[in-house]
Amino acid sequence: MMMRRTPNFVKSFSKVPLIEAIALFIYMWTVRLTSRTRFENDADFVKDLKDEKPIICVFFHSRILMTPLSMTRKYKIKNLFALVSKNRSAVTIARICKWVGAKIIYGSSDKNIVGEKSFTSLRQSIRVLKDKGVLFIAGDGPVGPPFELKEGAFYLAKKTNSVVYPIVISANNKLTLKKTWDKTVLILPFSKIRFKFLDKIDFSNVDKKKTISEIAKETSRKMKIEQDKID
Repeated sequence: MMMRRTPNFVKSFSKVPLIEAIALFIYMWTVRLTSRTRFENDADFVKDLKDEKPIICVFFHSRILMTPLSMTRKYKIKNLFALVSKNRSAVTIARICKWVGAKIIYGSSDKNIVGEKSFTSLRQSIRVLKDKGVLFIAGDGPVGPPFELKEGAFYLAKKTNSVVYPIVISANNKLTLKKTWDKTVLILPFSKIRFKFLDKIDFSNVDKKKTISEIAKETSRKMKIEQDKID
């Protein structure tokens, strides 16, 4: 994996949110059109989509750039929502999500979506899932620590009888923006991209003795192991 400084074009666009979003959207389309994307272990996900089950997709924040475009184009998800924070960088991601057909739920910039400042986003998320929607969450966002999933996604899943799909994403041709808190991965054109679905978490089958905190930590560990494997 290449480790480089943040490219100058990324820095220059960061001052203009709309231009930044347009540039990244064009870049993402270029990557998608010139790359081969493989989705692995997604049979259960496809079945749950067909059966209109409420679904939460959890991935690491560092892989956020390619997720909305690739997932929506592959699976034609109709009732799709993305939970994003209200910080400045999230505005760009929110625009891109809207352009590919996702609706946006704005959370707070806190470390946990289940908190005093996040009741509105929590209520909206619960409503979406009870309406059999699909919700995308960067589980370790919005401010980290990286690769440590917060409890919010699992709390929502348990409360709404939703299933959680942890997803890890990588490519053979990429660079890492070292100065970002999550070490954002920028996938380059002409790549072989992999989306790997881990075993889903269904609270109807989970050991009742396990706490949400334990499940979040266990899932974080499994995702990090798989992420390291495909990187």
